[in-house]
Amino acid sequence: MEKNVEKFYSELAADYDKVRTYTWGIDTFIDEMQRKIIFDFARKVKRDDVLELGCGTGRITAPFAFSNRNSKITAVDISKNMLQQLGKKLKSLKIKNVSLKQGDVTKLPFKNESFDLVYSMRVIWHIKEYEKMISEINRVLKKGGTVVLDFPGKYGHWSILHALFPARTKFKVPVYFFSYREVRSLLRKHGFKIKESRGLHTFLWPTSILGNRIPKLYKWIESFVSLFSFRFSKYMMIKAVKVK
Repeated sequence: MEKNVEKFYSELAADYDKVRTYTWGIDTFIDEMQRKIIFDFARKVKRDDVLELGCGTGRITAPFAFSNRNSKITAVDISKNMLQQLGKKLKSLKIKNVSLKQGDVTKLPFKNESFDLVYSMRVIWHIKEYEKMISEINRVLKKGGTVVLDFPGKYGHWSILHALFPARTKFKVPVYFFSYREVRSLLRKHGFKIKESRGLHTFLWPTSILGNRIPKLYKWIESFVSLFSFRFSKYMMIKAVKVK
């Protein structure tokens, strides 16, 4: 993984959770949607040994570990500072089924076939050698195990905005966008079979208030939008099973 990624997130770590509140609730909405989809994807699969790649400060780690107390979760991140923030969070929440490990997603420090479930949120878009990342996931995942992967859509509005107004940081963090077909082909190439996929749209955020007040209507809106605009999702999430 590029050194600039580690430097960027290490410097941002102490304020990472706070910075994510500066987007009028949009990032919070996306986080909630991702957690909901991961929980749904993982509900019917074996998850005794779980690996999270790119855990950051634990926006997914903490709620997943809290809801899956019988799972043994290993959380990996390239940034030591991000892991320190997560460690504090887990301690305050009295969550004890998570172990932390600093590591590179293209060179994982684990034995072959060590995990039942591997998930990774908002990581592959920073990885130039993304094929190595997928190959490593296959290596450490048990046969029949599940991977849940999210990635920024190539045809979503975010990729267009990024092309027009590239983010400027002193570390020049790389950003890569993918189409669903590209990731599907990549996973198949490395021994996975696609089981499910979902799209996430930030323009659903204003309707999210319906989730609590009129859940059936919100679910219908979400399903309708996902059905007809999956190709243009800001984020896409894929669940796949290791078959070889």
